[in-house]
Amino acid sequence: MIKSITLQNFKIFKDKTDFKLSKFNLLTGINGRGKSSFLQSLLILRQSIEGQKEIDKIAFNGSCVSLGAFDDIRNKKISKEETINIIVQTDKDNVTFEISENDNDNMIGNLKTIKELSDVSFLKNIHYIAADRIGPKEFYLRTTLSDFINVGTRGEYTANVLLLKKSFSVNKNIVIEERKEEDLVIQLANDLEIQVGEWVSKILDTDTKVYIKNEENRHIISLTFEINKSSDLLPTNVGFGYTYILPIVVTGLIAQKNEIIIVENPEAHLHPKAQHELILFLAKVAKTGVQIFIETHSEHILNAVRITTTKKEKILNNDEVSILYFQNNDKEPVIKIPLLENGAIEEWPDGFFDQTEKDFNKLFEI
Repeated sequence: MIKSITLQNFKIFKDKTDFKLSKFNLLTGINGRGKSSFLQSLLILRQSIEGQKEIDKIAFNGSCVSLGAFDDIRNKKISKEETINIIVQTDKDNVTFEISENDNDNMIGNLKTIKELSDVSFLKNIHYIAADRIGPKEFYLRTTLSDFINVGTRGEYTANVLLLKKSFSVNKNIVIEERKEEDLVIQLANDLEIQVGEWVSKILDTDTKVYIKNEENRHIISLTFEINKSSDLLPTNVGFGYTYILPIVVTGLIAQKNEIIIVENPEAHLHPKAQHELILFLAKVAKTGVQIFIETHSEHILNAVRITTTKKEKILNNDEVSILYFQNNDKEPVIKIPLLENGAIEEWPDGFFDQTEKDFNKLFEI
């Protein structure tokens, strides 16, 4: 598990900035204050590892993110001669990435010290689901997946992953074991295809089954839903919420211990109750040993994270959650909001999910 990341001279972060991390990490705060930049520091490392035996260069543009040239990622207040520093502390080691400009190609950066793949293998298996996910489609083209099976940054490979791993045995700690149908209690298999449907049902509060097929044309994958007994529904004929959470659910169910999941704006197209249920699902995934990073602006997501530590749910302990608030303060750009036992928060800095209270105050004044 990554315990902390330190950034220096990377985009908005000029001075050394430490991020203390846990099993479940919630990133929130003011727009343009570095939430995405923090995640991008991890993602450029991840995409630089792909297909390499050793790492002597950092790819600013790749399978996860496209950030442009060296000048685009260095802090604007430093000279080109200064290096960008990313320090990653794990349970076992500290790894420093000191990045300088490449004289021949400014779309990549040089590393001062070459890293062996064995030293940074923990960065290889990062599942990243961006805010801009693909919408519903009538069908999906079959493709060859990478060695590290993942749904793609926009969820574009979700159908392919479901087809390849439809019989994959889901971790027993996140399996839904039974469902009720009228007066019957049906025991459920732990196959991925079945469990995806069950978790979509739970999150969206519907009776949903998901079916993946590759019968009529070997190049075409058919993804259909059965919702509240209406069968053979194409993704284009159901709400956006279904196709927006599908890559998140599939990722959570296939992720293995010591892997990392990054999700931007999981609340997109979701009702508040669905946001709540999705976070409870991801908290259970975190409990299996998968490290979770969530970027959000939703107070429903925040409250659901808090509830995961309450006595009633008790999925996570309060020290297994890091709430990082990115604020408009150059001297202290990021603060960690202490989460007390039973989900309580005592320190509420200005701008930290306080707009509802401010709006109510204005309404009451009226």
